[in-house]
Amino acid sequence: MPYFPNFPTVNYKFGNETYDVLFPNLAAYSNILDEVKKSNVFYSKYYIKDGMRPDHVSYELYGKPDYHWTFYLLNDHIREQGWPLDYSNLEKKINENFPNTVLVTRDAIHNKFKVGQTIRGLSSETTGTVIKRNLDLGQIWISGTKTFTAG
Repeated sequence: MPYFPNFPTVNYKFGNETYDVLFPNLAAYSNILDEVKKSNVFYSKYYIKDGMRPDHVSYELYGKPDYHWTFYLLNDHIREQGWPLDYSNLEKKINENFPNTVLVTRDAIHNKFKVGQTIRGLSSETTGTVIKRNLDLGQIWISGTKTFTAG
């Protein structure tokens, strides 16, 4: 890669070798990279469209899919959190992480909807079990994904 010849060299000993060799100082990039990140001259805002992969964005911005790795170097959020999920995978992840339904009411519920109680909606098919309550916020957690109608 023609990128590394621009790095300063350092004496480095590989493994159990007895002699040092000149090798590009790969740690130098972090200082350069930090300086580049501080300067917003190199940035342009780009909103990642649903389903776009890093190589797609690279192709759209630079005409080549080869520069996808720069997004991870220059964007701490993407490096730490990962590439954004498309809508269908995001919905799947939400359903995995939050499988229950939360109902919110403004009515006093301190003596209603006890944990473990089965509740029914307007339709006899809609039932659920109360698994948690937050009385301060008027929230009732019901196991599973249920559709309840207001009233």
